[in-house]
Amino acid sequence: MKKLFIISLSVFMIMLPVMGSAADIYGADEADAAAADTLLVRPFGVVSLVIGTAVFIASLPFAVLGGNVGETAKVLVADPFNYTFARPV
Repeated sequence: MKKLFIISLSVFMIMLPVMGSAADIYGADEADAAAADTLLVRPFGVVSLVIGTAVFIASLPFAVLGGNVGETAKVLVADPFNYTFARPV
């Protein structure tokens, strides 16, 4: 069951950018696009932010040794945060 949960989260994280641009591809009007973004895409952004933060914390010792803490933080924490909270609906 745990494996299925991890696989499902991975698939959702991979599909996140696709779902964000689905309204543009299929020509949905702005209200439908805003509703889909708020109800479907943003929650997956929160999940990816939580998982990215956990992975960042786990990988922090290795990032310090490699000297790339800033880049690791940007990819795993800042980008999901900006995608979820900073971009307009």
